[in-house]
Amino acid sequence: MHRDGSYDTDSQNMMLNRYKLINHKDKMLRFFNDMQVRNVESYHIILSYYANNKAKRTMEQYWDRMIAEGIQPLPLTFQIMLKIIFKWHMDDEIFMWFKKMEEYGLKPTHLTYHNAIEHCMTVGRQDLAWRYYHYFESVGVPLDDCVKGRLRRLKMFRRGKVIDPSTLSVEDRQLSFYGYHMTEKNEEPGDIYQ
Repeated sequence: MHRDGSYDTDSQNMMLNRYKLINHKDKMLRFFNDMQVRNVESYHIILSYYANNKAKRTMEQYWDRMIAEGIQPLPLTFQIMLKIIFKWHMDDEIFMWFKKMEEYGLKPTHLTYHNAIEHCMTVGRQDLAWRYYHYFESVGVPLDDCVKGRLRRLKMFRRGKVIDPSTLSVEDRQLSFYGYHMTEKNEEPGDIYQ
């Protein structure tokens, strides 16, 4: 708090986050709109609230507002935006957001890599994991143990190498995890407990 009774942006962000955590949406938005100075952290709080509530369109509106205010996004900002796109399984939009990230001179983090491969596990898509692998290699985000483990679960990592899924046997293209059994990318998940 300043001598004149006003609060600095960090203090306001703490209060904004408090409203988010106790799920007081109206108070959070009113407080956000009344803030004289907002920073990228202020927008992270709002974007993560809407990401948790799967409100993609609203997130995009706040993204546009943030950019209009001249606030530069961080890798974490993109991570928050990608969180909802992974949840909605919008594969084409994922690469669009990767391209936006490059336009801002940013590169994805390891957490983005983890979430991308986790998304592939959820939808049972080895071919998409292969695309992500090439993309992340091209931007200089190396494999780490967590990503290797996820690729191993997709049957795409053996003997220290990532394997092209088009060379896998029929048995290796059958994936079972998260209560689903996927044999081909267009097949509907079936109950593995039959």
